[in-house]
Amino acid sequence: MLRTALSGGGITFAPVESLQPHIDNGKLVLVLEDFLPPFPGCYLFFPQRRNMAPKLRALVDHVQKWKSNRSLCDAK
Repeated sequence: MLRTALSGGGITFAPVESLQPHIDNGKLVLVLEDFLPPFPGCYLFFPQRRNMAPKLRALVDHVQKWKSNRSLCDAK
């Protein structure tokens, strides 16, 4: 969808963060932004178990670390 929009093929819908470099360099423009609700982000839901699978534990730890680092960056 992004390639199509960049080549002039129409309108696309995606999180603004993924489009921002193209908006900044003028290749894309925002339209209908007054009608788009803010996107608070993604959420990770997982079972609260003592014996969580190691792969799931690694994912949860990674997301929590990423989220805390991101909030520090946003506060600057």
